Amino acid sequence: MIVGSSSRDILTQPMVRVSASSNRQIFLYFTSLTLIVYLVAPENPLLDIPVSYMLKNRSHATAAQVSIFRLLIVLPMYLAFVFGLARAASDRASLAAEFLWQGMTGGPYASGGLQRFENGAG
Repeated sequence: MIVGSSSRDILTQPMVRVSASSNRQIFLYFTSLTLIVYLVAPENPLLDIPVSYMLKNRSHATAAQVSIFRLLIVLPMYLAFVFGLARAASDRASLAAEFLWQGMTGGPYASGGLQRFENGAG
């Protein structure tokens, strides 16, 4: 938002026309980003059929071997979930340790800290 203007001023301003070439550039930019995301995603349906074809017809893999290959390809995606949970737990543990440290040392985030024990209140 522009400083000094309200949201009502922004809503009442006329829309800016975008040229056709600029519109085409924006479309191509987001289309290429979307294509790249789908190409590198392990669970993508875009490359599933060609890879299955190459494994079965060119490499003469059995259906079980193709399914094992798919499992191995998608396995990092499933493990990312576990590592994300472990990271969240370690972030919470480090946050709890920080508050514990602040509480014991009488830091600015704690209410009292060791000062309660020094005054005989503990």
